[in-house]
Amino acid sequence: MPRPDFVKTEDLLRWSKIINNTIILDPEILKIPHVRETCYASMWFYEELCKLQCPESIYAKIIFSISKNKKIDYTIDKNDDPWDFYQKTLNKYIDNSLIIDDDFVDFSKLN
Repeated sequence: MPRPDFVKTEDLLRWSKIINNTIILDPEILKIPHVRETCYASMWFYEELCKLQCPESIYAKIIFSISKNKKIDYTIDKNDDPWDFYQKTLNKYIDNSLIIDDDFVDFSKLN
């Protein structure tokens, strides 16, 4: 699970500050490398959506669906690449192929 080259030290410092101060997870869990990396990828995803002026309501639906569908749990459990997951999700958002309805986002076609 290599971190993308575009991620800079200043990004990691900024995201770490947010993760350490706002994410409600046991600090011991945040020490697990794959969990930490998933948090970094999630922060990157959020910033990319903000650059695209994604409405907060849409972002909230995407994140809710990720957690509801246990996509992040699955990614962490299987040691899948969180950067790949979030990049594919972002790509589908950009090309309008991410299916978002009132309370569901379809992640079935990310692969």
